Amino acid sequence: MFGAPGCGKTTVARCIAGLERFSTGFCIIDGEVWQDETTFRAPHLRPIGYVFKEPCLFPHLSVRCNLLYAAPNASRGRLRLMRWPNCLP
Repeated sequence: MFGAPGCGKTTVARCIAGLERFSTGFCIIDGEVWQDETTFRAPHLRPIGYVFKEPCLFPHLSVRCNLLYAAPNASRGRLRLMRWPNCLP
């Protein structure tokens, strides 16, 4: 996705990720309604990844530990990291 600054790229990405709701319109991915006037699929049920512009890591954890923090909750994916002993559960 590309466009001029302020045209709404981030807003559209956040809506697709389920972090915001479209004010009007809908979002259908691969034939499944993720968002419309009556439907809103929760963000954790959307099989996509979203990388924020600003760093959103837990400051007390390393990058590796930040990745491992969410890894046990991933139902599918390709994230394969070995547990690191000094990471919090």
